[in-house]
Amino acid sequence: MIERRTAIITGAASGIGLETARRFAEDPKYSPIFVVDKDPSVNIVFQSSENSNIVPLQMDLRDRDQITQMLKRAAESGRIDVIVNGAGVISAGKPSTYYDKEGNLKPELKEMNELNVRVPILVMVEAPGIMKRNGGGTIINITSSKHFFPDIYRWEYMEGKKTVSRVTRGVAKKWKQDYNVRLVDVQPGNTKTNIDRGVWTDGNTRSEMEAVQGFNDWWRKTFGNDPKNVAEVIYKIAEGKINKTPVYVGFDAKLGYFLFLLPFLYRADLIFLAGSYSVYKIAELGRFLKKKNK
Repeated sequence: MIERRTAIITGAASGIGLETARRFAEDPKYSPIFVVDKDPSVNIVFQSSENSNIVPLQMDLRDRDQITQMLKRAAESGRIDVIVNGAGVISAGKPSTYYDKEGNLKPELKEMNELNVRVPILVMVEAPGIMKRNGGGTIINITSSKHFFPDIYRWEYMEGKKTVSRVTRGVAKKWKQDYNVRLVDVQPGNTKTNIDRGVWTDGNTRSEMEAVQGFNDWWRKTFGNDPKNVAEVIYKIAEGKINKTPVYVGFDAKLGYFLFLLPFLYRADLIFLAGSYSVYKIAELGRFLKKKNK
């Protein structure tokens, strides 16, 4: 008899979350799989009969009450074994453009803080007690390896993901002791998803936005990892085939970690930050000259 397991996957309407849901759905013991997203397309993506073990939930987890409802709904199945915190969003812009003249957060930064940081931390707070009732489980937080290769125009996104990574690793030992819940920090590199939507804060010049977004879109399309590869790693973590944290996924993520270990390249991140800014400026100049010569 197959031991039934219940999973929750957030951010499941697209990208890594979508591929993770599909990967888990291939394993019949995962039933039900609650796939959660604030985008209503989550109901369309998983409506076919071939996904009979998937239960789509359209929820905006920035509302803490909806996090509680999500966990309650999943717990009604009898248990919660695996949670994948995959929901996330990127809004680009220089750090100074995320605040208005009064020093208040602009909506773009508020959205990133709530979805990328607050939501996974609240899930880590609320879910372990439920998971403990049936012997424990695994919570997988998808963060980012962006801190190895920082980008001044996505600095706030990087800092938010770093916060979740630090919290995950900081409480992992206690959560394992108190709840028998394993916390895992997964840090993908550049991946072919639509998380970078081309949304920018006011205060950046059009030439900056066009050059930086264009370069990033090209780089991701050319060198980005397939989200199916990340999904496979997440599945193996859930299955206990990978027992470590953090887990780096993709060539660039692993390269960044390797460079970080080299003593003479201890601040390789600063070197890359300066280099990436220079590349963006060259791209901006190239676009300007191209338009001028037309």
